[in-house]
Amino acid sequence: GWIKCNIDGATNSCLGPSASGGIFRNSRGAFLGCFSHSLDISIAFHAELQVSFLAIEIAQGKGPDQLWLKGDSLSLAQVFKSHLLVPWRFQNRWINCLSYTK
Repeated sequence: GWIKCNIDGATNSCLGPSASGGIFRNSRGAFLGCFSHSLDISIAFHAELQVSFLAIEIAQGKGPDQLWLKGDSLSLAQVFKSHLLVPWRFQNRWINCLSYTK
């Protein structure tokens, strides 16, 4: 009972708003759903954080036993090892997401 979510967040401060998105698949590779979201931020790491929050929150509503997040951000992977890397303005949301991932 696991769900895999491929995620990505992107910013372009010169051309307009940033965006994030993800696609959910089950352990057999079957499509379960997807999402996209426009973000009002200009820092790439923050976009990656936001997309991980969204994926975790959406998965929480679906109730899988395990969630596998896959993205291209090494910085985001480091956040799971040290919550001190999460900017203070995202701390509450991050803590809520961690309570689900435990």
